[in-house]
Amino acid sequence: MTLDQVVDSPQTLRRFSPSPVVLRLMVEAARPEPDFQILAEIIRADPALAATILALVNSPFFGLPKKVSDIQRAAVVLGSRELLKTALLVSLRKDREQALLESGYDAAEDWRMALWSAVAAEALARRICPEQADLAYICALLKDVSLLFLRSASPELLLRRDPGPLTVLAQGQLAAEREAWGLDHPGLSRLLLGKWGLPPEIGEGLSKHHDLEEMEEREPLQRAVILATHWAEVELSTGRGPFPAVRFSHRLRTALGLRETELEELRQGCLVRFEALLKGLGLGDGADEGFFRHSIKAMQEAYFLSMDLPSAEGGVEAVARLVARQLALSFDLRTFDLALRSPHNGGYHLFHSTPEGGLSAEPGPAPSAELAWSLRLKGAALRSGDRKWGEFRHHAQDVRPGDAGALDLYLRFVGQAYETYCARQAVMEERASAFDSLPLAVARLGGRGEVVDTNRRFRELADLAPGQSRGRKLERILEDRLGLYMGREWQEFLEDEARPAFNRIVCFTDRSGPGKGREACAYLSAQRETSGGQARILFLVEGLRDLSNMEVQALRRRDFLERLIGSMRDKVFTVDERGTIGFSSLEGEEGRGESLFELFTPEATFTGAWGPEFLELPAPPAVEATLARGEGGGSYELIFSRLERSRGRERAALVVARDLSAVRRLEKELKMRAIYDGLTGLFNHAQFHSILEREVRRAQRTGRPMGLIFFDLDGFKAINDTKGHQAGDAILRLIGEILTREVRQGMDFPCRYGGDEFAVVVTEVGDRELELVGERLRQAVSAQFAGKVTISAGLTGLGTQDTPDSLLNRADRAAYSAKGAGGDTVVWAK
Repeated sequence: MTLDQVVDSPQTLRRFSPSPVVLRLMVEAARPEPDFQILAEIIRADPALAATILALVNSPFFGLPKKVSDIQRAAVVLGSRELLKTALLVSLRKDREQALLESGYDAAEDWRMALWSAVAAEALARRICPEQADLAYICALLKDVSLLFLRSASPELLLRRDPGPLTVLAQGQLAAEREAWGLDHPGLSRLLLGKWGLPPEIGEGLSKHHDLEEMEEREPLQRAVILATHWAEVELSTGRGPFPAVRFSHRLRTALGLRETELEELRQGCLVRFEALLKGLGLGDGADEGFFRHSIKAMQEAYFLSMDLPSAEGGVEAVARLVARQLALSFDLRTFDLALRSPHNGGYHLFHSTPEGGLSAEPGPAPSAELAWSLRLKGAALRSGDRKWGEFRHHAQDVRPGDAGALDLYLRFVGQAYETYCARQAVMEERASAFDSLPLAVARLGGRGEVVDTNRRFRELADLAPGQSRGRKLERILEDRLGLYMGREWQEFLEDEARPAFNRIVCFTDRSGPGKGREACAYLSAQRETSGGQARILFLVEGLRDLSNMEVQALRRRDFLERLIGSMRDKVFTVDERGTIGFSSLEGEEGRGESLFELFTPEATFTGAWGPEFLELPAPPAVEATLARGEGGGSYELIFSRLERSRGRERAALVVARDLSAVRRLEKELKMRAIYDGLTGLFNHAQFHSILEREVRRAQRTGRPMGLIFFDLDGFKAINDTKGHQAGDAILRLIGEILTREVRQGMDFPCRYGGDEFAVVVTEVGDRELELVGERLRQAVSAQFAGKVTISAGLTGLGTQDTPDSLLNRADRAAYSAKGAGGDTVVWAK
C-alpha cells in the first residue's frame, strides 16, 4: 500500500487510529477550560486507568502531604488540566501499546523519549510562552504519532531499517521521507491529527519539531517543542554518545538566557517528574543508561577531560598514557587494564598499569579473545554508539566512595573521544599511505618551490631520509643529490604565478634501485594549484621508460592532481650565517634580505644572545618570539635546523616558525575561566580559597596583619524576582566594578563567593584600616543603587591561632549578624 492509501483508507484509520476515549481526551486537552465531568466519566469507566492515575498523583513529584484516594480529590488538589494531561498520557500509551506489540515492536524507548519531550516542552514553554505551556506538553507528546501509527498500520512504508527507536531522528531521514511520501513525518502527524478532529494549533505546534537550525525563526510554542525534542534525544539516546548532551546544554543555556545553576535547576525539575511518570507507567527498566542521571557539571568535567584524547600525538600508546594520567589525577585510580581498538584493524592494544605508576604494553594488536588480561574480571566496554572501541578493567574497591558514577560517565566520554581519535588518525595515515605508495616520485611544494612533503619513491630517487628535505628549495635538493640542473625556466615558473605548469626533460644520476649510480633520463612536470589563497605546487618525476603513451599519462596526472591535497601552515625561512633571510614564506616574501633577528622579537623569558652569534651555537634551541609585522603579527615558536654547506656556499639554517597564536588564546581563556568569575570579573569561589589560604600562611609566617570582609547583598533577591535575572546580573556586574575600583590593586583580593555573596581578602591592614575599607565599600554600594541595594558585611582580623576556615566562619557569622541588624551595616566578628 502507498501512504495515500493508508491515510485515506477509512478502514485503516478506524483500526489503527486512537480509541474514542483517547480522542476525547485529546480534544479536552486542547480546550482552554477542560470539562471535568467528561474527564471524570472517562476515568471512572476504566478502573485500571484510574488506579494508574492515582499512583502517579501520589508520586514524589507532586509532593502531596496526604494520600489521594479518589479522582474527585485528585482534581481538587492538582487541578483538572494536570489531571487531564496525566489521563491522556496513560490512555495514549495503553491504547497504542497493544497495536505496536502485535506488530512486533517494543516502543518502550519511544515512550520514554515522548515523556521527556512532553515534560521538558512544558517546562521550557513556561519560560518562553507561559500561556501555552499545557499545549506544548500535548504537542511534544503527539509529535511522532505518525511514526507509531505507520509501525502498526503499514510498517513497510517506514524508511528506517536500523534497530534503534523510531522517534530518534536518523541522518537524512526527513529528506528521504519527503522524497518517498511527499511530506515528512512531522507533516504526517499534523495531517493525521487533523483527520482525527483535533484543533489545528496542536498540529501547527509540532509541525517543525526537528527544525533546530531554523528555531529562531519559529513561533514561541514551536521553539519550546523543538528544544524539548532535541533535549530528549541527547539525554536519552545513548547511541549518539555523550558529546551532544554537553554541547546541547550550552545551546539551551544560550537560547533561554540561563546561568548554569538555573539550567541545572530546570533540568532537575524535569527529571523528578520524568522519573515519577516512568515509575507510574512501568517504563523504568532500561532507562538507566541515559545521561539524565548525571548533572550538567559532571558531564562538563568528563567532557573537558576527554577532549584531550582526539589530539593526542604518538599513537595509541599516547592515548592510553593520557587516560592513565587522568584516571590517577581525577579518581586516584592506579591499578587497571586498558584495551584500545587499533585504528587500522579489529585487533586491540592492551596496556597494564605498573606498581611504579607507569604503563606497560602487551605486543599487539591482538584479537579480543587472545588478550593477556592481568585482571580476570568483568570490564566496562568503551563504546561510541553501538561500536566497541575498547575495554577497561579495575577492582571496584579501588574506586573512592561516590566516584563510581563519575568514573562510568568518564569512560563513556572516553569511548566517543577515542572514536574521534581513530577516525582522524586513520584518515591521516590512509592519506599518507596512499601518497607514499604511488609508483611516481612526487613532491609537494610551497608556492616558492620549498619542499613540504615527499613520497617514498622521491626519497629513494634522491637518497633522502624521511623529513630530510622538508623546507629546502627543490632545485637545491635536485642539484645537490642528483646533479640535476633545473635551469632558468624553473625560476621563471616560480616567479610567474599566472603560469600553471612546468615541463622539462633532464638527465641525472639515479641513486635508487639495483642500478644505483646509473645515468637516467626523466620527464619533470609541475602543476600549480591555489587553495585557501595559498599557492601549492605538485612536482612529479617520471622515468622516460614509463612514458609509452604521453596522452594517457597526462590524463593520469590530471586525475592524480585532483585527488592530492596538502597545505603547510608553518612559516619557513632560510637564513645565512649572519641571520639574513634568503627565503621567506610570508606573503610577498616579506622579510627577504632582512635580518631574522629584527623581524622577530623573542619573548621576555629568552635570556640568550639574539643575533648572529645565536646561529653559532652547536644546537640552537627553539625560541618563542613575536613577528614584528606582516600577516597580522602573532606569537611563534622558531625551530632552527642546520642546512648542509655545499659548493662554497656559506653555512645556512632553516627556520620553521610554528604559529602559537591559537595556543596562546586558548591558554589565556582557560586561565581566565580557572581564576575569574565569568559574570563579575572577580576571583571565583575556588580562587578565593586558594588566595585566603596563601595570605593566611604568609601573614602567619611574616607576622604582618591581614583581615577578611565577607558580605551579601540586601534587596537583591526582590529585584531578581520582580525584574528578572538580567536585572540581577547587571547588579552583580556593578558590584564587581565597585570592588575592583575601591580596593588596592595587588594587596586586596576581591572575590565572588557565590550567588550574591562576596569576600575581600585584605592584606597589610590593622583593625582600623580594615573597618575603613569595609565602610568605604558599604557607602559605595549604597550610593550606586540609591539605597535599594545595600550590603550586610562582616569583618574580622587574623588571630594567632586562626586557620583559613576559622577566619571565614567568623566573618560569615558577623555578616549574618549584620543581616539580622537590618542590613546596610558593617559588623565586627565577636
